[in-house]
Amino acid sequence: MKKVIVISTSLRPGSNSHAMAEQFAKGAEAAGHQVNDILK
Repeated sequence: MKKVIVISTSLRPGSNSHAMAEQFAKGAEAAGHQVNDILK
């Protein structure tokens, strides 16, 4: 298990960058990693 930090600071809510960061965090959690996300 690894610790993962996901940071997304996109200026537009619902942007592609924000959606990609959310999916990355979900995938990392599904793989058994500890995820902390900062999605603003």
